Amino acid sequence: QIANLRLQAGWAQRGVSHRSDGLWCEVCNKGPIITLEVMERHLESKQHQKKEPTARNPGDPETAVELPESLIARGIRFADEGPRAGQLVCALCSAGPFANLDAVKHHVRGRNHLRKEAARAPLEPTPELAAAGIVLVEDDDDMYLSCSVCESGRFIDIDTAQKHTEGRVHRRKAAEKEAGTNAEQGGPQDAPER
Repeated sequence: QIANLRLQAGWAQRGVSHRSDGLWCEVCNKGPIITLEVMERHLESKQHQKKEPTARNPGDPETAVELPESLIARGIRFADEGPRAGQLVCALCSAGPFANLDAVKHHVRGRNHLRKEAARAPLEPTPELAAAGIVLVEDDDDMYLSCSVCESGRFIDIDTAQKHTEGRVHRRKAAEKEAGTNAEQGGPQDAPER
């Protein structure tokens, strides 16, 4: 009976795969399902409907979804690469993939997303942070703060960058850099003890 199982038209796009032990729903991680009728009932179930990947990259005309500019401004993107490629994700929260626009809208109303949005604006280092080595980096369509002293960091908000500069590793590296700069310039050095 398993050998006679065949994927029906459109099932692969809905997350169904054929394995040696039967049909599997990759979306819900259900299987093996060994009859077409049971798989049809599963695809019609509320559980599958909630999880079904209906929000795919607009490049796929079969499942095209128009992503509103308002959501793009809030960090929602179609993933470019990796296992989430073509699926809706939140670049701000590193969350997703989201099955549909309703799930995205629910996410952007959530406490964590709202907190990260609030912390993100404005992303300009204060004079104190700039003096501590924090710089604004703009990559493609992404902006973040980085530490030039530690040569690390991808801080998405001012608070995280501030905490970094207060950390032990940053303070030690800043002191080492300052000592090296002073030695190169013949600046103040500790006087030898007598």
